[in-house]
This record gives sequence, C-alpha cells and structure tokens, in this order.
Amino acid sequence: MAILDPGFLKTPRKYLVQSLLGAAVVFVLLYFVETVTHAAIVAALGSSTFIVLATPHSIMATPRRLLGGHAVGLAVGTVGHFVLLNGLFASWASRSEVAIWVVGALAVGLALLLMTATNTEHSPAAATALGMVTHTWSAATVLFIVFFAVALVLIRWLLRRYLIDLLPVSEQLPVDFPGTVRPPKEAVSPPTTGDRQ
Repeated sequence: MAILDPGFLKTPRKYLVQSLLGAAVVFVLLYFVETVTHAAIVAALGSSTFIVLATPHSIMATPRRLLGGHAVGLAVGTVGHFVLLNGLFASWASRSEVAIWVVGALAVGLALLLMTATNTEHSPAAATALGMVTHTWSAATVLFIVFFAVALVLIRWLLRRYLIDLLPVSEQLPVDFPGTVRPPKEAVSPPTTGDRQ
C-alpha cells in the first residue's frame, strides 16, 4: 500500500485546488456560525463540504442526497427539539442531560431510517439532526443550513467540469467485515435510473 495516492502524484494541482476550495468554504462556514454552540452543525456542514469536494461524482454528493439528507436532518431535529425536549420530555430535560442524549440518539436513528427510506442518504445530515436537538433551536440556524447546502450544490454544479474524485473508486467500494454475509447475486436488483438522481 502506497503512502501517497497515485492520483495525487499524477495531478497534484487538482488536489491542491479542491482542498483550498474546501478550506475557503469551511472558512465562510466558521465565519457565520458560532462554533462553540453549534459544533454538530459545523461538523455536519464541514463533512458535506468534504464529500462534495473530495468525491464530487459520488452518489452522496448529488443534490437529492445533499439537500434531501439535510432536509430530513432538519425536520427530525426540529420535531425532536419541539415535540420531545420541549414537549413530552420537558420536565425530564430540565432535570437531566440524559433526556437530551436520549432525544439526540433517537433523532440520529430516525434520520437514518428516513434518509435510507427516501433515498436521501447523506451521512453528515445525521449530525444536522443531532445538532438541532442538542443546541438551542433557531430559525437562523435552519436558514443557514439550507443556504449552505444549496451553496454546495451550486459550487458542485458550477465546477462540475473541473472537479475530480480525489478518492479512487476502488476505495469507495464497501469493505466486508469478517463474517459478513452478502445476498446471492441474483437476489440483488440493479439500481434503477431514479436511484441515481
């Protein structure tokens, strides 16, 4: 196994430009978001930036996954915040941080379920759900997440001719853990064109 990616050795300028673009995007993010109170949101959007700029041609970088995943995260986090933390579990949440942990865990689990059920899988969006539950909810935060996700979609679209996948395709394939059982090949249905939006 080589220490340096062979793709980096062939086109180091592309790697440098896309990495500097990622740094600029995250700088803007940090400028507008108070990192101390919204660490989960910053982590979610920073991770989305990584996916869009390191693997721009991957399925998780598509608009459906990026926007849909964060929409699911926002919806689940908002419901968790208002219905559970400030509703059903309000008295428990005022006495114990454990209530926040429970609702945060439920938010991540529900976001995972809804993203996979709606083909909007975008793993950083699970942190969006968590951040909306564990920190003070504000409309400004919701608007910023929507704005940032749309901006990433636009950046990817505008630079689509220039961006390359920095992670080799062979390393994007799933890795089997010992004891993993895969279904027989004939049982796996091929993806439809609607799955690749």
